[in-house]
Amino acid sequence: MFGLMRPSRCHPKAPESRYRRRLHYCGTCKAIGKLYGHRYRLLLNHDTVFLAEMLSVWTGEDATLSEWDGALQSHNCLRTPEQVPFCLEYAATATLLLGDFKLLDHAADSTNRFWRWLHGRCSPEFRSASERLERWGFPTAELRDILATQQDRERRARGDEDVPTDRMKYLAEPTARATALFFRHGARLTGRSEEAAAEMGGAFGTLVYVLDALADFEKDAREGSFNAVRACLPESGASLSGRHRLWAIECAKQAAAEMEAALARMELPADVQADFARRLHSAFSRKTGMTLTVLAEPACSHESYWKRLAKAVLTPWRADVRNAFLGRGR
Repeated sequence: MFGLMRPSRCHPKAPESRYRRRLHYCGTCKAIGKLYGHRYRLLLNHDTVFLAEMLSVWTGEDATLSEWDGALQSHNCLRTPEQVPFCLEYAATATLLLGDFKLLDHAADSTNRFWRWLHGRCSPEFRSASERLERWGFPTAELRDILATQQDRERRARGDEDVPTDRMKYLAEPTARATALFFRHGARLTGRSEEAAAEMGGAFGTLVYVLDALADFEKDAREGSFNAVRACLPESGASLSGRHRLWAIECAKQAAAEMEAALARMELPADVQADFARRLHSAFSRKTGMTLTVLAEPACSHESYWKRLAKAVLTPWRADVRNAFLGRGR
């Protein structure tokens, strides 16, 4: 499924690592089905699974995986658990609430009535997720206020004359603050450091926002939809030049570096922290074709050095070459 923090192909092959990953991924999916209905399992994504993994470590549930409900141990996708661990319940509920805002955003951006109809059909389950979070003391009103500013920020950004980097931070702020809120409250509920969790979540939200805008640049240009990279670089036209792409990648790189630094300050076992950092590096490389700082072990051991070097050098010019063959101007 979609999301940034999915395991890389060079993810450790140890059985315990695969077992741990499967229980959190499939467990979040089954928790959504149990709590809100099977159709909402389509909202599953790797980033809320990452939230479940983080909470699992904080609550200590990660140390008792073999004691989880038999339905969570089963490979049968249709079996749902009687008992849902808190980490999975929190992640499943966060998935529903974020799905609520995603559909509202589509409805606001599109003239297609389908999105409004779909949101209306899903509203009872979205309200149920919101009420569950409120029972845990989650500030859903604050979350709604934060995300409600996105449309206004996008309108203002079209005419702003500020520095492109500052404009990107301004546009990414609602996503960053919303993501930080989920990680901060998870840390609060489990008695962990809220500050480090919020910093990590904020950088994570910024990273996802920038990479999504970079990936969707040409599609948004064709459809006339808002795109943050294009709003920051209005001279870029319908496709990104190598120079403009490198600028966007640098914005993402800064957010990724901040996320990794915050991960290092969090209360995590060394092996878990290393796995999350490796996953972050792999995701960045997969999305941009470039690497972050060199890890103690290769960021992607299944690729040779020369292959990684070629990817890093050639990726910024792929759009230009493709457009040249198709006869498109910049």
